[in-house]
Amino acid sequence: MKAIKKFVVDLGITYVIVVALSLIVATYLKHYYNRELPFIATTERLLYIAILITGAITLIRIEKINVIIRLILSYAMVLPTGFIAKKTFGVTIFKTPLILIYALVIITIIYGISLFIAKTNLSKEAQELNKLIRK
Repeated sequence: MKAIKKFVVDLGITYVIVVALSLIVATYLKHYYNRELPFIATTERLLYIAILITGAITLIRIEKINVIIRLILSYAMVLPTGFIAKKTFGVTIFKTPLILIYALVIITIIYGISLFIAKTNLSKEAQELNKLIRK
């Protein structure tokens, strides 16, 4: 039950961040291209993106699986978000495949930063637990 609650809280935070970023993109599309996004489809796809990102973060936190397998599986979960973003925002932004590659690189960088933060948090917790065990 605690894991489900943590997942839902993380999903909410991730969804708010994804929606905020999409509002920036939607404003850009409206201002420069006079193109409006369909609300229902955009909301649904943003929820899919948030679920994939939150699932990857949750997968990273599972300690029973080997670290390399966790990294590969969680990156495989994050990778489709670029394609969902292409479907969401259309060919207006993703005119060339190069833009999609840039989006995937940005996703990879954000993913790397989140892994670094998760690693530092886990190492702090491990150090605290080791201190408690030694006492």
